[in-house]
Amino acid sequence: LPYVAQRIYHVGATGLGWLVASFAFGGLLASIATILTGGPRHPERSTLVCTVIWYALLLGFGHLGSLGAGLLTLLAAGFVQNVAMIAMAATLLAAAGDRFRGRVMGVRMLAVYGMPLGLLSCGALIGRIGYPSTISAASLVGLVFTVLIGIRWRASLWRRYYNTRNYIFLMNRTFGRADLARARVTAIDVKDALAVPGVRLVMTPADLPRPMPRFGPQFEDRPVLADGEV
Repeated sequence: LPYVAQRIYHVGATGLGWLVASFAFGGLLASIATILTGGPRHPERSTLVCTVIWYALLLGFGHLGSLGAGLLTLLAAGFVQNVAMIAMAATLLAAAGDRFRGRVMGVRMLAVYGMPLGLLSCGALIGRIGYPSTISAASLVGLVFTVLIGIRWRASLWRRYYNTRNYIFLMNRTFGRADLARARVTAIDVKDALAVPGVRLVMTPADLPRPMPRFGPQFEDRPVLADGEV
């Protein structure tokens, strides 16, 4: 942003302050919206979609010559970027085990969120190929890899669960609950359950897709079935 303020928009410290504040204000609005709405129902999808929008906005920002248009673009970019970061944090915390949550978030803060590699490489590229080409290249690389992530894990990101309430009179369901407060699940034997007359299907965690589907009132951090521990 200091380079953009000085070389592109030809403004001083006050103009730079407006640029930084517009991006930060967009992030603040995203945080407020997340609190009021309880966050997205599918944080992993929100991470992917908002990241794509973020890169698209950065791509457009690199070719704007007006300070007003740049401020509005940064406001929108700050909003979608913070939605993506909050959703990503929720997904990581839900997927990581208790022993690894601190490590995962520490690596994310040091190596990912600060964007050290990207900032250093972009600083070197600006002097060689110019600012518009550098931000275009960085944004396109981000878009390509984000799309590839969506394609690679599309089964987990876009899986659909169908409502079975319309079939309540055709088939009933029940859950097997543990009789211990806490224990490790080493094996599940379903032979006796399948032998009961009228039983059509017994589902265990092994029958569900990976990662384990999760649910929750605000954040989807509860596994559908106990997997490894109760």
